[in-house]
Amino acid sequence: MWNDPTVTNHNFFAGARLSDFYIRVGNDFDATAPESFDPSTWELCHHQMESFPTAVPTMFPCDGTVNGRFLTLHFSMSKQESLTVCEVEVFGDPGETQKIACVCESDVL
Repeated sequence: MWNDPTVTNHNFFAGARLSDFYIRVGNDFDATAPESFDPSTWELCHHQMESFPTAVPTMFPCDGTVNGRFLTLHFSMSKQESLTVCEVEVFGDPGETQKIACVCESDVL
């Protein structure tokens, strides 16, 4: 089970565009085929509509309890901007040992 993720927004020119994004949690991610990833099949943790302060860690409470091994931040498929963040912190329940991996995939059109 995930505790509320914390995201730090860039304090550069792109800070204001980090809005209307989703935080989802799931178990089925194949790092060898990231192009087949469908975030809509994962549990919704949080949908952030507005932008938030830059260079300040901001906690996003999950809307209910979510379980899964992986966490993703993404825009809706119709938004054609790059998702830029400074830092993401995620913690699980005490006593659970998890291997954490970060796969960053860029699909700039």
